[in-house]
Amino acid sequence: MKRGVTTIVFLFLSLFSFLSGQSDAFTDPRDGQTYATFTLNGMEWFAENLRFETSGSFYYNSSGYGEQYGRLYTLYEAGSACPEGWRLPSDRDWKDLLVTAGGYHDMETGELVGDRKRGFQSLMMNGNGAFSARLGGGVFGQDFTGINTQGYFWAARLVSDRPVYYSLESGRETVQRRTGGAPGNAFSCRCVRPAASVQFYDQPVKVKTTVSGAGRPLGGSPF
Repeated sequence: MKRGVTTIVFLFLSLFSFLSGQSDAFTDPRDGQTYATFTLNGMEWFAENLRFETSGSFYYNSSGYGEQYGRLYTLYEAGSACPEGWRLPSDRDWKDLLVTAGGYHDMETGELVGDRKRGFQSLMMNGNGAFSARLGGGVFGQDFTGINTQGYFWAARLVSDRPVYYSLESGRETVQRRTGGAPGNAFSCRCVRPAASVQFYDQPVKVKTTVSGAGRPLGGSPF
């Protein structure tokens, strides 16, 4: 019983921490676009989907969707699309975020971590959470699909040469960690960096994206 109460208290405090995440803003010097950001667990996250134009990125059907939903990036482009000093979130970054938000479903292992519905609701744009998810759909092969009902986000990791990504689905109100799919698919990107307050000898802490085990990190060139 005591262990159960402790777990409930931990989940409540984690969710409160997510909902009250510190907010700020960042202007991308490459094109002058400004993004809302938030700080959580020592990391600063974009609170909007990346909109920077690269040769391997697309708007969903037309540029009119770009401002709200951002651009969709192939796996290769995603690895170097974030501004200097920022990077694509690692698999661990996503897991930490989602545990704090409430939970997710790991489709690779079948594990349910926390409450995936609560995680989805906390992440959504009309919720009280800092993440403010925009469900920008995705490109699978030659097909655009899922605008405003599904969101797909790349993680900076490959597992046995299969991409890792996270999906939000409004119909089932769920968040899922997935592996697989073609590198030519195009999904949304968020960017992260160590929070400015995380310092060591007056220098920003450098966080490596290397993940031990079967997976490997995704850098400027993932292959």
